[in-house]
Order: sequence, then structure tokens, then C-alpha cells
Amino acid sequence: MLSDPLISSAVLHGLDDFLKQRNIAYEEILVSAGATRQEVDCAPQTGLQLSTILRILDLAALTAQSPCFGLEWSQAYDPRELGVFGYLLQNS
Repeated sequence: MLSDPLISSAVLHGLDDFLKQRNIAYEEILVSAGATRQEVDCAPQTGLQLSTILRILDLAALTAQSPCFGLEWSQAYDPRELGVFGYLLQNS
């Protein structure tokens, strides 16, 4: 069985403010996804399980009741948060 890969939580950077603008409690999303603010804040270096990140984004989309949540988040997200990988994404 394959293990759940670890992903930098930098992919969630700014999600708290993005959700706040939509009157959605970020902390509640994290708790529902089985994560803590501390885990997410420390994970740019240590990584979060991909399944946890997907649960967070899925719960945020369901709570927002927006069929275009992923598109809206991708427009608001700054790829520079991903470091060199973000630079490559922007310039490829």
C-alpha cells in the first residue's frame, strides 16, 4: 500500500483570509478536516499529508457553497508562496 505523500502547507497560505472574506471560519474547517492551526503553520517545512490538504480544500468549497471555489482560490493564491516551484509554474 502506498503511503500518503507529504505536501508543503504553503499551498494553503492565505486561505484563512480568503475564507474570512466569505464569512467562513478557517479554524472550523481545520478542525473538521482533522488538522490544527499549528500543524498547518509548521507544515511548510515538515509537510502535511495530501489527504489532509484535500479535506481542508473540499470542506472549504462545501462550506462556501461555490461550484467555482477551486477557480476562485487559484486566482487569489500567490504561486510565489511555493518558492522555486511557484516560480517555475508562473514562467512555464
